[in-house]
Amino acid sequence: MWDFVEQLITKHKEQYKKSLENKLERDNQPGDGKFKSFLELLIEFSGEQGGYSDTELREETLVLLLAATDTTATASCLASVLLANHPRVQRRLYDEIQQVLGESERTLDNLSKLKYLDAVVKETLRLYPPAPVTVRRCTADIDLPSGLTLKEGCYFLVNFWGLHRNPHCWGADADQFRPERFLSATPDQLAAFMPFGHGPRSCTGFNLGLASVKLSLAELLRHYRLRPAAGYRLSRREPLRVTFDIMLKHVHNFEVQLEKRR
Repeated sequence: MWDFVEQLITKHKEQYKKSLENKLERDNQPGDGKFKSFLELLIEFSGEQGGYSDTELREETLVLLLAATDTTATASCLASVLLANHPRVQRRLYDEIQQVLGESERTLDNLSKLKYLDAVVKETLRLYPPAPVTVRRCTADIDLPSGLTLKEGCYFLVNFWGLHRNPHCWGADADQFRPERFLSATPDQLAAFMPFGHGPRSCTGFNLGLASVKLSLAELLRHYRLRPAAGYRLSRREPLRVTFDIMLKHVHNFEVQLEKRR
């Protein structure tokens, strides 16, 4: 991945130099319509001289690649484990996928029609956000409803895990996997749902991440029925156990059984 990113940097910097030499705005000619990648924008806006070094460009790009891959993979795996252990939810989701997609190709156009799939993914992210906490720095004094004041310059931890399981917001069944809650979620609940962060420092790729998880789950369920791993089954007395390092991980390695659909 390191070599691949460095090749991209070299390629795009050469293209940027040519566009400057020709006094044209690269990839912005009439009728072109080509989107610019994050890397291209970094090179363009930082400027050739005095801008980001190749090392800085590489590090910024690698963070995006690794973070996007790991978070969406974790979310997809957690959703698979939950679906395997909640057959009723899996049946309803499969019926929706068959009704909406049938034998057609999965595309972003019909992805918006899969309302229950959206609810399943969001409920997974509510209970098990891949990044369950984050740290922020106050740029001004903040008065909290409790009367406590966070002073400018101090750092504080935002506990998404706790916020997503707060019964005052999500009800007495806040610890239960119930995707239906997102079919009728209130504005206050949606405001308290932040697996990708919130505000100007939220994840820039959250829409792409959600689409990736939905597309992968839709394709998986079209071809396979998910079963619990041998000797492992979730229950209220034995909930899904996770550990946290850089990313949330399943203690039992996301194990499920796949049964080919006929």
